[in-house]
Amino acid sequence: MDVDTADAPVSAPFDVQASLDAHRAKYEPLQVTRPIPIALDLGNLLADDPNPLDVPPSSSSLESSLRSNARDCVQFLVNHLFALPTTTAENHVVVNLPAPTTHLPREKPVPKAKPMTRWERFAKTKGIVKQKKSKMVFDEMAGEYRPAYGYKSRNNLVENDWLKEVPASADPMADMFQAERDEKKERIEKNLKRKRRNEEEAAGVARNRAVGVGAPLAHRAVGSAEKAERKAQLDVALAATRKSTASMGNFDKKIAAEKTLKTKGVRKLANLPQSVSDEKSRALKLISKIGTGEPVVNMRKAVGQALGGKKRTAGGDRERPTKRQRKGK
Repeated sequence: MDVDTADAPVSAPFDVQASLDAHRAKYEPLQVTRPIPIALDLGNLLADDPNPLDVPPSSSSLESSLRSNARDCVQFLVNHLFALPTTTAENHVVVNLPAPTTHLPREKPVPKAKPMTRWERFAKTKGIVKQKKSKMVFDEMAGEYRPAYGYKSRNNLVENDWLKEVPASADPMADMFQAERDEKKERIEKNLKRKRRNEEEAAGVARNRAVGVGAPLAHRAVGSAEKAERKAQLDVALAATRKSTASMGNFDKKIAAEKTLKTKGVRKLANLPQSVSDEKSRALKLISKIGTGEPVVNMRKAVGQALGGKKRTAGGDRERPTKRQRKGK
């Protein structure tokens, strides 16, 4: 049977290359090339593009240009992450990042050095170097090494304390075992007391702290400096008693020539931004102040307060002359 195909439509050949090109055009390229290589810090997942940025004239073009540059940097970073060696842990593929190369600033301030105790200060001035003691010591009676202290040490073994010698000056009926336990307890309390004293001295706590409301004062002759200190302590105690009422001293009966209490003001914090535009406007306002050189802090006021504090500190250390000394001048 013969079929006439002269009038049948002929389909055009399928262009594979054109189809692949159309498919690639939907996605961004995986390979990123730059005139200046992008610096990477895989430990911090950081990509630094040193190439100059082409700023387009319109804002819409600027947004698309920034997005394109950011995508290229992320793509460049991801390409290098996939090149790192991988391991499998709990049915997950894990990449071991290398050590960071960029030094980032600290989130919190550097911790302050721990204050030295009295013994540490003495050892530093005398040049005494602490030597590490061995945890095990040789027990000559048992002929073996035992812990120097704690569990199973020679001093804590019961079989070593089955006999105690009674000195000639002691009471023959006294319990020497109980006396040894009491002596050990006193040593522990003494060491704890020394430890607390060293901690107070290291922290700079003065011995003559402000006394409480009910603390009695010693009845003895004192100098003018100690009188001023006692007066300050009484003022602190009086202020504490005036604030101990339900109204914090606001509705109490006032005495003639009584000083008003100084209360701490309530610190007002800025309200949280209600929207993204509000937060953006605050940030732009702060950036505009920094860019124009407008001082955010009143430097004249800050310097005046600092100088005033120094003058008060310097003047507070000097003792005022008495009336007799002023008349003698």
